[in-house]
Amino acid sequence: IHHVHGEYDQAEETAQQALALAEKSGAKAQQAFAYRRLSEVERAYSQYEQAAQTLKRSIALYEAIDDSSGLADSLVNLAVVTDFLDESEQAEAYLKQALAVYRETGNRRGVAMVLVNLGIVLLHRGNPDEAEARYEESLAIYRTIGSQVAIAACLGNLGVIAMRAGRLEDAEARFTESRAIFESVEQPWGVMTVDLNLGHVYRQRGERARAKRAYHTALAQSLDLGVEGPTLNALIGTAGLLTTVGKTERAASMLGMVMDHPAYDMDHRELAAPLVEQLKTLMGESFAKTFAAGKARELEAVAGEALAYLKG
Repeated sequence: IHHVHGEYDQAEETAQQALALAEKSGAKAQQAFAYRRLSEVERAYSQYEQAAQTLKRSIALYEAIDDSSGLADSLVNLAVVTDFLDESEQAEAYLKQALAVYRETGNRRGVAMVLVNLGIVLLHRGNPDEAEARYEESLAIYRTIGSQVAIAACLGNLGVIAMRAGRLEDAEARFTESRAIFESVEQPWGVMTVDLNLGHVYRQRGERARAKRAYHTALAQSLDLGVEGPTLNALIGTAGLLTTVGKTERAASMLGMVMDHPAYDMDHRELAAPLVEQLKTLMGESFAKTFAAGKARELEAVAGEALAYLKG
């Protein structure tokens, strides 16, 4: 529950306590479950290597007690973490293994969950059409089941594909519906994620004021939750806004810090890459020096600067 509501410190403490109790009692199923929950907190903090090791412990325990359902759940989580580690081929293999279990056991919710994550992996591997098909298939299952958070997540994923394809009106509609659901079920992480993507849509459409509001809301929320990945996402968007108004040195410095940060991953890279090329063209030789200087800056200072700009 704490994890769902973004209270990550409490979620980690709860998972650690549950793990300690399970180890004391020798209950392998409870240990395996606690490891999986702990990995979710580690993933939220962008601790992907650590999360992968935690999940492998969970999987070993589920295999030891022949719990195929628990095994499949942990395989899905491991696939997500593996994809963040740029090992998309292995991630796809984990997902297909989990999908076979869910289909064999008639677990429709599990099937839908795997389809979502297959869509994410396919998108990272450059297959947006296949990814969109998997998302639509998953969304149809979730609408039948009635899982509101999952529906919102699927809509958000479909919005991302539409945004990347330049279908900005479609993207905005998907994100808006997703945000309304996340807000209705009090899911701050989801609302924050959607606000980031709405900011990207508004920025691409040249609606600077709306983009600033969306990024400000998302950045403030990410700092409140203490999650660095979304903070970096918001800062990349902010750098984009700074670039459009000619504040290229500030944008380049901001990107230097972002791209040197340990939580910087493939999703950030896809967002930042075109902006870096644009700044190189605009700034010429001065880009490299400004970008390098930005690497020495601290996340908190850069985020504070961004908040002040976005609020103005």
